[in-house]
Amino acid sequence: MKKILLIIITISIVSCAPLSLVQIDPTVENIEVKGNIYVSANNWLVESFDSAKSMIQFRDKEEGIITGRYLLKTLGEYSQYGDTRNHVYAIIKVQVKDNAARITIDPEDYKTNISKFSKEQYVFDKKQALTEINEFTASFEYYMKNHIDDF
Repeated sequence: MKKILLIIITISIVSCAPLSLVQIDPTVENIEVKGNIYVSANNWLVESFDSAKSMIQFRDKEEGIITGRYLLKTLGEYSQYGDTRNHVYAIIKVQVKDNAARITIDPEDYKTNISKFSKEQYVFDKKQALTEINEFTASFEYYMKNHIDDF
């Protein structure tokens, strides 16, 4: 009986792990580039948005703006009790003009587990989010500087 009670208490503590609100300021990166930068930026977004949950939501070629919603991370899993996933999104805005491109990544506020007992799949702290964002902006910069549109 004590073992069953101990198991129930342990499960209750772990399943009710405290959540922490994560707020991240927008990241802005400016890049000097050449070529048809609007098309390159659009192609990079299409190639980078590798989840059906990520999508380009607005394009204006005349203004040189492309905006989308990017799935930064999925926390949780499917279980026998249903979908226990939490999605972390960021708004990506790319502006191009006069051989320059600017990418702005603005993550939405989200909650993550902070308990030391939490499984890794439920934790996505500010440091991990910033690493993911920095990798994303580095990918954009590399693509814009090295992609050649030759037909």
